[in-house]
Amino acid sequence: MKITVSKYLNVRVGKPNLNAPCYQYIAPGSELDVDGQLYKGDPYDGIDTWLKDAAGNFYWSGGVDKNISFESVDYTFFLKNIDSEILNKKGENVTIVIIDGGVKFDKRFFNFDKVQSINIDNNPVSSEHGTFIAGIIAGVNNVFGIASEANIVSLKYKSDNTTIKDLLKNL
Repeated sequence: MKITVSKYLNVRVGKPNLNAPCYQYIAPGSELDVDGQLYKGDPYDGIDTWLKDAAGNFYWSGGVDKNISFESVDYTFFLKNIDSEILNKKGENVTIVIIDGGVKFDKRFFNFDKVQSINIDNNPVSSEHGTFIAGIIAGVNNVFGIASEANIVSLKYKSDNTTIKDLLKNL
């Protein structure tokens, strides 16, 4: 699968790890040929999925064109020691509140019948962290969350622009 690089991208040798050897980088606009799978690795800027080429080099997925479809990441795989009956319910009749910098709910990746946003902090969402966490919990497309049937409430508490005074007021 050919993808276009959107940010300067390090070529990590051998594993999807920020400390893996890096002998070169790829410039924006360059094309890469990858296997189309997503691999879980070290998080960078809130994204812990990586791509791999035929030579075994890894590329952080946050540095490529966002308009492409990858195969899915199923986070339930990482929970194989949990009772399957719990996983099979997928969070049905459960409400999970994510207290963070906000979640950018996108109907392509979340079930809009199951999400709600409450903004205590009115600054814009300045980080992808809350969205990343919500995807692990309740993603329904490309990233399949462990509790995709749960009701998700995003409680936006802060942003990078929130002052200490406002953080205390929000608390």
